[in-house]
Amino acid sequence: MRVVALISGGKDSCFNMMQCVAAGHEIVALANLQPRDKDELDSYMYQTVGHDGISLYAEAMDLPLFRRFINGNAVIQDMQYSPTDGDEVEDLYLLLNEVKESIQFDAVAVGAILSDYQRIRVENVCSRLDCVSLAYLWRRNQTELLQEMIDCGINAIIIKTASLGLDPSVHLGQTLKEIQPHLLKSKQKYSINVCGEGGEYETFTLDCPLFFKSIVLDEHETVTHSNDAIAPVGYLKLKKLHLVKKSKYGGSWSGAVEVSRVRRQREQLEGVAVKAPIDYLSELADCNKADCCDGRDEICPHQKIEEATNLGVEASTFSSNSSNCSGGGGGNSDIESFDTRSKGEAVIVPATNPNHGIHPKTNGIGTNESGISKSITRNVLSIPVALKITTNDGGWSWIMGIGANKASVDADDDTDLLNNPMKTALVQLQDTLNERNMSLKSVVAIVLYISSMDDYAKYNSEYIKFFSSQPPVRVCVELPLPPHQPLLVEALTFPEMPERDFRKSMHVQGISHWAPANIGPYSQSHQIRDIIYVAGQIALVPGSMKLVEGGARMECKLALRHINRILRSTDSKVELRDVVQGICFVTDASYIVKCREEWEKRSNNGIIEYLVVPRLPRDANVEWCVWAHMHNSAFEYEETGCYIGSGVKVKIIRRWNYESRVAVIVCRASICDQTGRIGKAELLEIAEYALTKLLQEAAEAEKSLECAVKVFYKVGELNPVDIFDVFSNQLSVTCSILPVCALVQENTVLSICGARHQ
Repeated sequence: MRVVALISGGKDSCFNMMQCVAAGHEIVALANLQPRDKDELDSYMYQTVGHDGISLYAEAMDLPLFRRFINGNAVIQDMQYSPTDGDEVEDLYLLLNEVKESIQFDAVAVGAILSDYQRIRVENVCSRLDCVSLAYLWRRNQTELLQEMIDCGINAIIIKTASLGLDPSVHLGQTLKEIQPHLLKSKQKYSINVCGEGGEYETFTLDCPLFFKSIVLDEHETVTHSNDAIAPVGYLKLKKLHLVKKSKYGGSWSGAVEVSRVRRQREQLEGVAVKAPIDYLSELADCNKADCCDGRDEICPHQKIEEATNLGVEASTFSSNSSNCSGGGGGNSDIESFDTRSKGEAVIVPATNPNHGIHPKTNGIGTNESGISKSITRNVLSIPVALKITTNDGGWSWIMGIGANKASVDADDDTDLLNNPMKTALVQLQDTLNERNMSLKSVVAIVLYISSMDDYAKYNSEYIKFFSSQPPVRVCVELPLPPHQPLLVEALTFPEMPERDFRKSMHVQGISHWAPANIGPYSQSHQIRDIIYVAGQIALVPGSMKLVEGGARMECKLALRHINRILRSTDSKVELRDVVQGICFVTDASYIVKCREEWEKRSNNGIIEYLVVPRLPRDANVEWCVWAHMHNSAFEYEETGCYIGSGVKVKIIRRWNYESRVAVIVCRASICDQTGRIGKAELLEIAEYALTKLLQEAAEAEKSLECAVKVFYKVGELNPVDIFDVFSNQLSVTCSILPVCALVQENTVLSICGARHQ
């Protein structure tokens, strides 16, 4: 991409330019906002100290420099921002709009590290100018980042100090390398930000590998802003500077030297230890690195996992004959013991883990690891869809049964429904919310089940019209839906309460090395009180937004790292271990083993279901969909099971909290032998058993019984009409009936994923 770099003179904006070039982008211009008639402004957005030397950057980098005076103030100081006359953010918009009139560009480089306030405003400006924010320093570990800057040749000096532990008379004028030991000690002693992200200090860059000429400071004046005894504030006024041609560049690159700017900039970084986006995934090669396994060796001991050609050889964990699970004939039963009655319950103490017994290789539809989407059979039975809402005492509402059914529409009467099912579904959702005095701003999470991922771009272009700032999190997967049912939609809502703001969202649109940018209309996370919902995560390399190479295991590792980082950024007290419930969608059943192994290295707290679907966004092999609770580690856990009739085995995995405010289940039904069948009567027994377990503590404590269940069934094995008839009669339950290609075991034909929370 062609990039305009916002520069302040500081180390962060310069190093971010280097990161842009390392990621394959081209810096085409520089842009700076400067103060009028003073050295320093009280600005939430811009560094202004050191503005005297910015004019030299154009010649130093051989790039055009655009500048504008700051005329506005911080009118809107809330976290969220909308265009406002007189706000200093509008000065940035006018500056970049001026650049756009002269130079075509696709992205804006910004050196933000931690400030959501700055990030949100830069992203707002970029969205209005139809470009992307490149913030490669975002959420980086500041100790590591500072070391990288020094190692990569950023020669910057301290030009302002304003923090406990920093003395203007001592530290002004020191280089990053000189002050680094003191910053690290001050971090330990005073908890300062070593990169100065909390305003502790400001820098001015005299040289970096992208400079053709270095800057020399000839004369400066020390200005004391405050003589505070604890944290004095002072800065350097840069009075005289000049440029020196670097010996590496004997002549100018302009004119005589005919070489593209992008190639020129890449050559400038040759021999420099600057990392490319893929380099920030290197820790995933070792399973015990900090962001891979949370830095907890007791969960993830350092070990090399060999990719076996045939995972079925792991006989100690996985059965070679998963269809025989009656406990005889050497089959591997995933429930250790059962009552001998036809429907007797047994409480299980798990021998290994909550997800053992997963079939290792076959996916139940005659395909292999090359991908099931090439040979899948579409569901020919219509899936009953009826809009239903349940709302509990805590304010949560589950809305299911949103969808467009082409079979019921006359093409002459409603072409919009035929041609625009996404609009139809979202209008239906909007009308439903309006009837209950809510709006789309109340939506916390949306799940889109679509019949063809080829329609994703078309649906997304319509979806974006309905959601703007702080959009809900979103999950999107392809299911083997009937041809006349292009999509099904689920929504989770919580009412807006301006007087009691429980809601916190994270919608990072800038590209960074942190986690994938959500440039589209969905947030990475939404937090309501103790509960956090996370958008569906696939293994995009954050810095390039391309799918990582290396297969399903590598995709799983990276997607789980995304989730961990998103949770930690949403709430510093929450991490991957706090995931209560999740679904891992895969495109081949052989990937289930790999994903299960990767999950269990990181946590045993969550209840995870594994489902095989035809296709995922970006043709990923793995997508994770989870939600977390701040106190998940204190939840109770139980496995139970029973037989329904003679040949149907049911297993339930359950978690709940002691207050009876949260409970989740996964209920799996498997055909154990040739006599086993699941008809309407068996479905009714399974549903009653599952719901009794889901609502058990709530019923005992007289809590709200409203809940939501997703009923996944194996295509061709069950009649969705029977499932609908069984669950539609449950008054406090809202339900989605969803076909999948295969479930966690080859002989598993039904999975009920249920949740209730307040």
